[in-house]
Amino acid sequence: MKFMKLIHLRNFSKNLSLFEKEWIEKVKIQLKENLFLGKPLRFDFFREKRLGSNRLYYFINAQTSKALIVAYGSKKEQQRIIEETLLNKEEYLSHIR
Repeated sequence: MKFMKLIHLRNFSKNLSLFEKEWIEKVKIQLKENLFLGKPLRFDFFREKRLGSNRLYYFINAQTSKALIVAYGSKKEQQRIIEETLLNKEEYLSHIR
């Protein structure tokens, strides 16, 4: 399934290396081809894609063919990011409905 729209809520790329920025761009391209890319986290619509010890977190909506990138962080930040993101999941999901 190809998706139609990719949305960013935050600009977290300013503190990233060139390699990380290029990797995120590749993930975006991969998401265009396969919306179910990455590992599901608690829900099928909340996923992560790993780069070494870092992770890119995003929501997907298969019905509307949209993806929303919500965070990028280290393994050490993983639990905080997941908890914070799930607290705001309704807001995030409203962007991809």
